Amino acid sequence: MNRNDIENKRIKLHTYVTESGIGSRRKSEELIRSGHIYVNGDIITKPEERIVPQNDVVTYNDKILKPYTQVHYILLNKPTKVMTTLNDPQKRKTVMYFVPKELPIFPVGRLDYDSEGIIILTNDGELSKKILSPNHHVPKTYLVRVQRMPDLKTIIKLRKGIYMDGYRTKPAFIKLVSKNRESSLYKIVLEEGKNRQIRNMFKYSGFPVLSLKRIAIGNIKIEQMKPGEYRNITKKQINDLINFKYSLEDKIIASRPVKKVKH
Repeated sequence: MNRNDIENKRIKLHTYVTESGIGSRRKSEELIRSGHIYVNGDIITKPEERIVPQNDVVTYNDKILKPYTQVHYILLNKPTKVMTTLNDPQKRKTVMYFVPKELPIFPVGRLDYDSEGIIILTNDGELSKKILSPNHHVPKTYLVRVQRMPDLKTIIKLRKGIYMDGYRTKPAFIKLVSKNRESSLYKIVLEEGKNRQIRNMFKYSGFPVLSLKRIAIGNIKIEQMKPGEYRNITKKQINDLINFKYSLEDKIIASRPVKKVKH
């Protein structure tokens, strides 16, 4: 193999580690930066470091890492009171409890402990990157019940984006589904997914969230899945998800009340 061939076969270390099934890209980068990953016996702390898989030996906890050739895509309907992690120091139940133990998969993104709904688990690091990247604008759809009923002025502010925790939230599609004296139910679509974002948006506005359920990720929907159930996602569905076209701005405009024209 000449020098040009070797250069063409180099890949980033975080890509290699992710494809070995240890965890998401974020998790892999954390392991590398914290000095847990060795290449040819040396600690490497730069995730962007390039290696040659055919020549270099990558280890973690004294075990040689090898990327999996078979890619798995699982959709899980996560119940409440379950952690979206591979394991939990406090011994709480995680999403891995509900899927086959032999599959080298990890959860893509997060869904907080008190929330329920669908989450994708895979060993496809590139898919994980695309779903989580704000540049790909993969929308996530939720059903959210809040205390009481926010007035229209509050909803309009939330749709446009509000300042909280040092940043401004991106525009969101928010539509009332139903209401009663104690609470109201909204359908919400986001193209970003910061930690506990929806809960914090309504909390800052004075309307605490009572329940939150993710019902769609792009074109992939919860359908009739019960909490704790999982199903395989087809390659076609994954391709459709990657190429999913969605205009959140158009949805927001369509959700606004139509002003009556006086004659």
